[in-house]
Amino acid sequence: MSYLDEIWSWIYEPLQELKESYVSEPEARWADRRERFIAKLGLLDSAGHPLVEELTRHLDQLSDADRDALAASDELDTLAYNLAQQHAAEQEAAEQHAAEQAASAAAAVAEPHYDEAAWGQFLTANGSFWDGTEASWAQYRDWFAAAAAAQGFGAPAAGLLNYLEAQAVPDRIAALALYGVNIAQAVQPAAAPDAPQEPSPGRDEFAQSLMDELLASQPELAAIPEARRWELLAEVLNQQ
Repeated sequence: MSYLDEIWSWIYEPLQELKESYVSEPEARWADRRERFIAKLGLLDSAGHPLVEELTRHLDQLSDADRDALAASDELDTLAYNLAQQHAAEQEAAEQHAAEQAASAAAAVAEPHYDEAAWGQFLTANGSFWDGTEASWAQYRDWFAAAAAAQGFGAPAAGLLNYLEAQAVPDRIAALALYGVNIAQAVQPAAAPDAPQEPSPGRDEFAQSLMDELLASQPELAAIPEARRWELLAEVLNQQ
């Protein structure tokens, strides 16, 4: 049952009795009719309900002759029904607003909060671990999501990854660049020379020792494709 139906069902019978009193008790005073009408509604006074207060205030302001004429026609029903519609709409609007406020408050509580600056630093530091290929994307994506969640950045990471997932590889790289994450576009490996040179054993041992130390201090890097790990290490060594 709607609010309008509830209000109208509540006020209809007492309103009809008020109208009938003008026929059965033509000499009764308005003050007495008013008191019985309010009591029939289960109220102590008209201030107990805004609709009743507005209706009785309107009737109070009429002359006895105008009030008698109103009660003798259907206009009193029309007046009361219009007021019922108005108050029902106000009640529904108030409840809708309260529901929206409650939903907003619940969403604010449920939504995880995170430091925007810290999230930017995390993204910059870890975004470049992807080697820019489709083949390694799924492994990188899962690692990045887990690492972000462990740092409290699960929500923004999920949003970013979902956005990147729908992009082609070049578009992913371009999108990450907008966040300050630079990923080298993957290229086809050059053809092997006729007489490849053997890598320096000393350098291999040194690089391997650095890699071992890096994995020991940051075991989460083991989830990054091995080829990409060596590329990153080579970039660091070249910078040094």
